[in-house]
Amino acid sequence: MFVQRIIPPRFILSVTWRQSLIMAAWSSFIVYLRHVSDLKYVGIPFLPVGIIGTAVAFYVGFKNNSSYDRLWEARRIWGGIVNMSRNWAAGVLGFVTTTNATSPVSPEELTCIQRELVMRHLAWIHALRHVLLQPRSWEHRRLFDTNDRSEILRDLNAPPVEVELARFLDTDAVREALAFRNPAVQLITAQTKHLNELHRAGLLSTYHHVELQRVITELVNEQGRAERIKNFPFPRQYGAFSSVFVFIFILLVPLGLVFEFSRVDAALAWVTIPISVLVSWVFVTMELIGDYSENPFEGLMNDVPMFTMARGIETDLRQMIGDVDLPEAPKPVDGILM
Repeated sequence: MFVQRIIPPRFILSVTWRQSLIMAAWSSFIVYLRHVSDLKYVGIPFLPVGIIGTAVAFYVGFKNNSSYDRLWEARRIWGGIVNMSRNWAAGVLGFVTTTNATSPVSPEELTCIQRELVMRHLAWIHALRHVLLQPRSWEHRRLFDTNDRSEILRDLNAPPVEVELARFLDTDAVREALAFRNPAVQLITAQTKHLNELHRAGLLSTYHHVELQRVITELVNEQGRAERIKNFPFPRQYGAFSSVFVFIFILLVPLGLVFEFSRVDAALAWVTIPISVLVSWVFVTMELIGDYSENPFEGLMNDVPMFTMARGIETDLRQMIGDVDLPEAPKPVDGILM
């Protein structure tokens, strides 16, 4: 996620310069044919081009709105995870007590139990983040000129999943979680089993057991909502044809412009080149905005900042259980928070 007020021009140019150069070459070729080679039939009235451009603009706008809805829903999901995580830690600290324990439990043992529940939850947060970062065939495979997703994450200070989980779980628990295709599901299931054990031991009343299980249920629901966005692509009949329509339109733009400018003055035909490049840049940029926003869990610059939010949850919950050795808050890298 960009956190700078203005996106640096170099980021914009890094994803549009190729299209702009191609458009400059294409429009120059059209002008050459019309003005230098004196082929008067090269060109078309701009009216049909304008009609097509209007239709394409509406279509691209629809795609961008739909992509933004997916991005905003993803952000709401992680906002819900933040809130429910605080509820979980507060509930664990307030509800897990020795008041009705069936066997003696020392204060130190109680603290260890509460800490285990909180730390396992933090492991679930980071496991979920890594699950959502697994690549899909319809996602983008690069960030600018970087082709390796692991390089992207490493550069933005995001440790591998096994390193993250080892900060919260013992070696056996990490190995058990990673043995599953979806370690986040395994960890949330372990939380439910642990609550049942505490209820049988009298450390958790029936009412409080139900309340904490309700929190787990809501966390599972949030995970399912996030996985729905991750595993169901933006319908390709909308996403793919948007690019095709923009491509057709920008091919026609120089033909329409050179025709209209040449009618006014032959020398004005050369104005076709900068105007064509500008028009194509606007449409290509609009298309790319929607294209790079439709998958909010790719690990790219426009995504939901899951790593930052996970570290924020970790800081809050570890402070609640009395930890003082806390990880540093992630800092933007080139104006990007991940």
